[in-house]
Amino acid sequence: MSVLLPPASRKPSQRKTGLRRKESKASRLAQTLRHEVARMQPGERLPRRIELKARYGVSTSTVDDAWAILRREGLIESNGVQGYRVTMDVSRLAVAA
Repeated sequence: MSVLLPPASRKPSQRKTGLRRKESKASRLAQTLRHEVARMQPGERLPRRIELKARYGVSTSTVDDAWAILRREGLIESNGVQGYRVTMDVSRLAVAA
């Protein structure tokens, strides 16, 4: 049998206002990759998934999600089984530190 607690003794729920959402691993990895892409030439290949997983200690899905972020931003494109390449001249890319 469950016992209902009176409202005063319940744990207060977290309010959505005033709380910062924790940045995802994919977002942090995408930010790191932006810095790498900013130093690359158009057409240059990004490191392979297995290299990124080992270098940053993240999962395959985290790498894929980070690549998806950069694709949406127009910084990289997929070349099928050949991996990802820089799509544009990123020398003017403003990368937040």
